[in-house]
Amino acid sequence: MPAMFHSGDTYSPTDRIKYLYPIHIDDLAVDFPELKIVICHVANRWIKDCMEVTYKNKNVHADFSGLVLGNFSEKFEKFMKTELEQIITYAGNPKYLLYGTDWPNSSMSSYLNIMKNLDLPDDKKEIILW
Repeated sequence: MPAMFHSGDTYSPTDRIKYLYPIHIDDLAVDFPELKIVICHVANRWIKDCMEVTYKNKNVHADFSGLVLGNFSEKFEKFMKTELEQIITYAGNPKYLLYGTDWPNSSMSSYLNIMKNLDLPDDKKEIILW
């Protein structure tokens, strides 16, 4: 069973941002290499830092769920599509990236639309989706 860590943006005024920064998960991944870790929400706002942790550590994955409440705006959808394509290009393989939505708080259609429009071959999309 993987350990899942909320990371990135928060709606709670009592959460401490320093504990949501994904770089701290690197220590855990290095100290416990057999532990399977999922960084939730691709640490949205620190997406590239999250991907460095996942790229470096074979026991770490990230999901791109719960990025907004409801539907994506057109601008945010374009932004997130670009971010996901860049991190996949950087790492060379999307095998560490997991599809998710956080439904019912987030709409499934927004996430499926991103998947449909990612500039990736279908076999790479399947890796993320399944």
